[in-house]
Amino acid sequence: MIRPAAHRSNDKRSAVNNSEMADKSLKSVTILVTRPQHQAQPFFTMVRQAGGTAIRFPVIEIKEIELSKESRTVLRQNIGRVIFISGNAVRLGVPAISAVNPQWLGQAAVIAIGKATAARLQERGIEPGLVPPSPCNSEALLAMPEMQDITRHQYTIVKGRGGRDYLRKQLNHRGARVNEIDIYVRVRPKISNTPLSELMKAGRAVVAITSVKGLHHLFEMASNEQGKWLKRNARFLVPGARIAAAVCDLHIRQVPIIAEDATDAAMYERLLKEING
Repeated sequence: MIRPAAHRSNDKRSAVNNSEMADKSLKSVTILVTRPQHQAQPFFTMVRQAGGTAIRFPVIEIKEIELSKESRTVLRQNIGRVIFISGNAVRLGVPAISAVNPQWLGQAAVIAIGKATAARLQERGIEPGLVPPSPCNSEALLAMPEMQDITRHQYTIVKGRGGRDYLRKQLNHRGARVNEIDIYVRVRPKISNTPLSELMKAGRAVVAITSVKGLHHLFEMASNEQGKWLKRNARFLVPGARIAAAVCDLHIRQVPIIAEDATDAAMYERLLKEING
């Protein structure tokens, strides 16, 4: 059973244990941090505090888009189960939804696609009724017992335009009625690729990448020489097998480092383990 969202006071974010950080080091490593600019600081700081060299190079830019007429109709009429697909869906979606129908989220059963998304909801006083375990993706959500007998249930997915269509298709296949609210679009940033030239000077280079789209953007933004160097010399840190498979499809030489999920803590802890043995 998925209960309607409960509002709660803000909790502190979970932090990586300081003693663990002191015991392990990233001194020999240069990490390319590719998260969107507004999301990059926590992981960037973790790397720096562990003695690593961190280079910012956002490969995704999040741009809010206006709610469509169809989305506004959904918000005025349909109340069921609401799935937030990402932290950005929460950051941009909660205010946009509340502006159209302030009561809608309070009456809905809210689902977060993963721990990071759940934390963003909790910061806004919304307690999700369902959060899948790692690897915190559509597959993990769909595998949960609560998602098996869903015939005739109403779902609304709050998401970015042009993302994976897997979740909607699977919900439809199981007999659910599904609406989608596109709240943002992910675009390729128009920035200099100079940070990639800086990475090429590193003795040991790691690229932290958290989406297939971001991976493709990286090589679109790189020069031909930079792209060849990345494929020969960089080790890719990714969350989960799907993105690891995308890395392999690009014929990147080194085997990717696979974290449990895309949270900063999981990515950082997996990197520490790999580098320190």
